[in-house]
Amino acid sequence: MLLSMKSILLNQEKTIKQKLFGGVFLLCSILVFISGASYFLVLFFILIGLFFFGFNMKIKIENPFENSERQFCVFNFKIVSSKLNFPYPDYISVFSTTLKGSNEYGAISAMGSTSKHDKIVLKLFSDNKNISIYSGESYEEALNRAHFIKDILNIELYNPIAENE
Repeated sequence: MLLSMKSILLNQEKTIKQKLFGGVFLLCSILVFISGASYFLVLFFILIGLFFFGFNMKIKIENPFENSERQFCVFNFKIVSSKLNFPYPDYISVFSTTLKGSNEYGAISAMGSTSKHDKIVLKLFSDNKNISIYSGESYEEALNRAHFIKDILNIELYNPIAENE
């Protein structure tokens, strides 16, 4: 998380599948190298594996909100960015959820048909629209980020977790 007085950069965490695919491609590159295939094919597998390991998305929330953007990065170097197409938010919400993923394909299905992860999520809301801007495992970290966003955008913070305690 990078902070300035008028912006915050939120890293989106890598998924288990993203790490798994990166490892599989790097392992394949070693096997292809041992088999004596062309160096081009080895390099291809290495680059694909590193791309999976290094790729992540960041969301930069700024004041003024119209300058906020979604950044696509490889090893934290911004490759492409696009404007965050979302109206000015009315409030930010912090809540707990269980994210489920389907593993219905190939070798990953041996690990089970679904995977569940408890996460703390930050969402911006405007009328009946919402956008997820962060998910993580630490409630305190998510709450700190939500307070900072609340302050720079001058919006309300809705925290149903604190209300239920």
